[in-house]
Amino acid sequence: MQLTITGRHFDITDNLRKAVEDKLLAAFEGKSLKIIAASAVLAVDKNRCRADFVVNYKGHDAAAAAEGYDMYKVIDEAIAKIDVQLNKFLDKVQTHQATPLRDVTAPQTTE
Repeated sequence: MQLTITGRHFDITDNLRKAVEDKLLAAFEGKSLKIIAASAVLAVDKNRCRADFVVNYKGHDAAAAAEGYDMYKVIDEAIAKIDVQLNKFLDKVQTHQATPLRDVTAPQTTE
């Protein structure tokens, strides 16, 4: 997985980079998706913080954005939105593999 973290109008500290990486990896953990790439754009305008996330997986994209006054809370909100989108996609995915006949049991009738 390719992870890109970009800062606009400020320099990203090591602590902030590690927090984004850890929270994204925690959101992807336990999901059976092939995540191709994830990008995060963190911006600061005066005292407003904004986080934009885009995650590419299996030919689909999930995008989320959040704004607020605390960068860590904004990151949490945006990643929570991404997590909801990933879970919704996983619920929609269906397996189209037929069950083998050896695993199918006939219904038992009681007389």
